[in-house]
Amino acid sequence: MDAQRAYMAAHGMPSDVVFVVNWLWVDGGWAYSKVNPQSADGVAQYESLAFLLRDRGGWKVVDIFGSEGDMGEDATAEDYMMSRNPEAPADLFP
Repeated sequence: MDAQRAYMAAHGMPSDVVFVVNWLWVDGGWAYSKVNPQSADGVAQYESLAFLLRDRGGWKVVDIFGSEGDMGEDATAEDYMMSRNPEAPADLFP
């Protein structure tokens, strides 16, 4: 979650964002999460996001998908991530 928080802070979100985790799976140095970010007090809530991360001596965000996806309104986060990151293990995605 710290890698995701750092990514969001680098893109203008508060650094104290909290994630409500809907899905988290780790496999072979890869991780995939679907989260609902919100402020620490729960008042501010942000767009649902999916993160693909890779551990290479520390977790780093590889890709991100928001509810306003880049592949059109019918694309799922899983479709998006798999199409852009074919080297990621398929069983990461629900």
